[in-house]
Parts: sequence; structure tokens; C-alpha cells
Amino acid sequence: MTSKAGEIMDKLNDKKAEYEAIASTDSFVNLENIDNRIITEVLGPERYGRIRFQGSSVTLTQYFGSGS
Repeated sequence: MTSKAGEIMDKLNDKKAEYEAIASTDSFVNLENIDNRIITEVLGPERYGRIRFQGSSVTLTQYFGSGS
């Protein structure tokens, strides 16, 4: 694992712990789909035509191949 990936994992784990701590004291906090929400908060929104966790320059066609 690279140092950047380690930093991202640390941020993801910190955010999850933060949400779980809030949920333990606030019954109105919904933890469904919390992982997706945390990933979006840490990494930012999805970018059209890109594959998350595959680097910044990998496109759908490069990853999955041509559909034709």
C-alpha cells in the first residue's frame, strides 16, 4: 500500500468512527449506505467516465473494454 492510499484509508476509518460515535448518541442518524457517503466525503464526487480506485486516468473503455 502506498503512503497516499494509507492516508486515504486512515481518513475513511476516522470518518466511519465519527459517524458511529454520532449514531450512538443520536437515534435519528441513519447508518444505511454510510460507506458510500463516507467515500464521497473523503474522495469527492464521482467523475463521469472514470473508475474509482483505479487511478486518475483509467476510463471505462480501458477498464472494461469496448462494447462493440
